[in-house]
Amino acid sequence: MKTETERYARQCDVTGEGMNEGYCIQDGLMYIKHEKDLLKHLREVEKEGNPEYDTLVAEGRLTDEFLLDEYYDEEYYLWTEWYEDIEYAGNMEIIESNKLIAEFMGIVFPKLGNVIVKEDELQYHTSWHWLMPVVKKCRVDSRCEHDEDIFWDAIHWALEECSIENTYKAVVEFINQYKK
Repeated sequence: MKTETERYARQCDVTGEGMNEGYCIQDGLMYIKHEKDLLKHLREVEKEGNPEYDTLVAEGRLTDEFLLDEYYDEEYYLWTEWYEDIEYAGNMEIIESNKLIAEFMGIVFPKLGNVIVKEDELQYHTSWHWLMPVVKKCRVDSRCEHDEDIFWDAIHWALEECSIENTYKAVVEFINQYKK
């Protein structure tokens, strides 16, 4: 029986965990799930920009509460929910599936050839140019010459439909089965 994968709208930049609520830093420059990680980040920012940081901490004037209030009032961060952003294969699932494909293709992060690439910049789910070399590798690695391979067949039929969404899903399923 197939279980439903939990989907997340954002990924915490500190822990890598999926999140549907948390702290949004500087209009989406960074996302943080836990308050303790936000406080650590705020302390790093404050220390970098405040030459009197150590003195103020020693005097007890730079408390966690003060930092949270001060940076919130300056609109440096806000706490929010992103439940409405969860669509088919939410951002986390796409990132994880694209990472799975990249690893299948032998890509070691953060480089793709001579180019530095972030996991969330992979485009296997939206670009035939990215996806077709993966399809070719799946064809070579499949056992369909000797045995029936239902996972390759799914890719084949998705290609017949000219559907990148269905081809992408079939490729991810093929790779998951291939890894077993």
